[in-house]
Amino acid sequence: DAARQARYSFLWESAERMSCNRLATGHHRDDQAETVLMRLLCGSTLLGLGGIRPVDDSGRLIRPLLELSRKELEAFARCNHIPYAEDSSNLSEKYLRNRLRHKLIPEIERKYDPAFTRNLILLGEEAAFFRQCLEDRFRQLRDSLVEWAEGDSPRINCPAAAELPLVLRRYLLRRIVFDYTAGGVILSGRVLDAVDRLLVRGTSGRRLDLPGGLVACREFDFLSIGEKKSAPTGAQPEQIEIKGPGKTTIILGGLRWELSFEVRPYEAGTNNVFFQKEGAEGVWEERFDRDKLKFPLYAGAWRAGERIQPFGLEGTKKLKKLFLEKRIPCSMRMRIPVLRDSRGEVLWVCGVARSALGALSPESTSVLLVRALCLPVRGFTGVTIIDT
Repeated sequence: DAARQARYSFLWESAERMSCNRLATGHHRDDQAETVLMRLLCGSTLLGLGGIRPVDDSGRLIRPLLELSRKELEAFARCNHIPYAEDSSNLSEKYLRNRLRHKLIPEIERKYDPAFTRNLILLGEEAAFFRQCLEDRFRQLRDSLVEWAEGDSPRINCPAAAELPLVLRRYLLRRIVFDYTAGGVILSGRVLDAVDRLLVRGTSGRRLDLPGGLVACREFDFLSIGEKKSAPTGAQPEQIEIKGPGKTTIILGGLRWELSFEVRPYEAGTNNVFFQKEGAEGVWEERFDRDKLKFPLYAGAWRAGERIQPFGLEGTKKLKKLFLEKRIPCSMRMRIPVLRDSRGEVLWVCGVARSALGALSPESTSVLLVRALCLPVRGFTGVTIIDT
């Protein structure tokens, strides 16, 4: 493979020097048959048996001689007095392709099937057609099954994908990873089996390391593919101090939040809980009794073991359990602002739940209106959190 890459690098550099916009190679039908057989012997699936393509994806690399045999090309060159060079390495049995060319294929054609080369080529053509059918189906399904989040990280709808035939599901997974890494990672059959099991039968929170520094993570009904994150240091997440009414900004896990605090007169009949979403930007608001709260307040990411006294319920509940009940993915939890009072008690998990602390009542005289606005960062236009 290294020699092949070196040859193509030289050819492309030569083409660029001569201002050529196409590169034509001399691959012929015998090369095609050998390629199909090599891939078959190396354990390739049907998708890998498509062989050599006449034109690559860029349209710049073409192979116009694939329909002709080596003997036909040599005869044409002799009749027309066209000189050509024979690579001496083509005679060495050190390489698998040469052993197939000089020994195995002639032996099979002599003893078992004179049309063996032709049959290999037909197999390659049928495999290429089947692969194109899968590609067309993949393009139809991609938008309905895959969401692209931060940094174009894909999230696959597991229940919908699980309904697909296995061969299409495997192709979907392979192509998604291939596209996400710009062709840098091609999943092997063994890895595909593991990812498929995670998609079909995995439980939320399960993770699977993939080649190329990637990780697949099952998050409730979604399977996300992304880069591995550095392990946490164990330090408590930072939080900001809110000394009084006004605006402040906090960035959590790549999301930028604008928090505003405003004191208003209390109006009878005002809802304690208010949810609003405008266009592509998420806006969440909560109202608290100003006289029951003391500044400074604090805002930051959630902390392990932290609890909340949910509004309308008795007792307290761990935030982790709350996230599980609300089906908030692990990757999203550190991006949600948590508002705390001056004692560090949780008042509000933005867009998820509010506390009974600081609740308004008929005796209230002033309201602390807290608004959280999620601003687009690195491709994000909002978050999918449902308020209660």
